Amino acid sequence: MKNILVQGSKNKEALYHIQVSQNGGTLFKGSFEEELPGMPFFQEIPENIDVVWLLEPNLKTLLRVASIPLIIADITKLPEHDKKKIAGLPIIEGIMIPGSCRLGTMPPALFKKGSLGLISRSKSLAYEAAYETTKSGVGQSLVLVVGEGSLEHFRDILKKDLFTKEIREIV
Repeated sequence: MKNILVQGSKNKEALYHIQVSQNGGTLFKGSFEEELPGMPFFQEIPENIDVVWLLEPNLKTLLRVASIPLIIADITKLPEHDKKKIAGLPIIEGIMIPGSCRLGTMPPALFKKGSLGLISRSKSLAYEAAYETTKSGVGQSLVLVVGEGSLEHFRDILKKDLFTKEIREIV
């Protein structure tokens, strides 16, 4: 994946997840909202951003990034009236391409590079499926946790030039 922007946060848990993602191969173009150590900071979101990861999503930020092709955010804690305002946005809870990219709070130890693609509406079921397939020797090429995000344009999201040619060909 390319041109990934992360919502900066001094929250200890958020910083941990950003570091784990970077250690696993995720390359961030920079951060916005708050500066992060060792990463370029953007006051305004650059035009060429393909993916944005919101570690502390709120309605204001979600509306600010509404034009981004893919938004990674856990929106379960948003009030229902706010969720209605963002219906249709390309939001998923997490993505894991083992050995290449991790956006979301997925524990990397459960995943192994392989050929199986997983899509789940539930984080815990995605983790369980990844754990079981990894344990049986079958790794994953792509794991997507859709969560409460919209499935409406999901196939279109996967066909975008955000993913490798192999992943685009399977959808």
